[in-house]
Amino acid sequence: MADGHYDSVDTSIKSEKEAKVYEKLKYGVVAKCFDIEAGKPIVILNEQEAIENGIFPGQRVALIRGSKETVAIVDVSSEMVRRGEAGLFKEIQEVFGVCSGKKLYIKQIPLPKSIEAIIKKIDGKQLTGSEFDSFITDLMQDRISEAEISAFLVAAHIRGLVSKEVVGLTKAMVGSGSSINFTTRYVVDKHSIGGVAGNRTTMLIVPIMAAAGCYMPKTSSRAITSPSGTADTMEVLAPG
Repeated sequence: MADGHYDSVDTSIKSEKEAKVYEKLKYGVVAKCFDIEAGKPIVILNEQEAIENGIFPGQRVALIRGSKETVAIVDVSSEMVRRGEAGLFKEIQEVFGVCSGKKLYIKQIPLPKSIEAIIKKIDGKQLTGSEFDSFITDLMQDRISEAEISAFLVAAHIRGLVSKEVVGLTKAMVGSGSSINFTTRYVVDKHSIGGVAGNRTTMLIVPIMAAAGCYMPKTSSRAITSPSGTADTMEVLAPG
């Protein structure tokens, strides 16, 4: 995902026969755009029409317009959209650059590959590096729901992660974004427990280390667990 846009999807169709089945289930709708940010890619389908097409709330579908394709999670309504319409929030509108009245297609797709990894972890089995890659990729591209993410986190907490899994998950997280290669010889960092109101460890250590000539990149948050986060405090002490 880049600049808030969702990449073209890999629907992981295993055979040509399966691809033809999903292609036959595709049907056309007209966009009805809402000036609302849902926080995730969601499409609202007419309840009765969705049932007739074998689509249910929480299911993932591919939205297609021309050469562009993205995955969205289905919600249904009998009032917000009529038959032949699909309600689009801002996240989906930005992908296609569409407004109300534009034609697009709805197509059912298989479950994301990461669902198998989540089930495997729930069963207490170890995950491979490629399975963590699938999970993080689907997570970053909003292909899995909050409930599925929660299931993975609970399973990882209860079942635990061995060292290889920690390494695999860490590499998958690093590989999901852009990395910065620093040219300096030494790059240092600091970590504290966080979440302690009034804790100003960062405000003390970072200037000291920087004054000593150490290269210390640091990101800090605004107020979450206290009235003023490190970023807020720094903004007051060193405005501009």
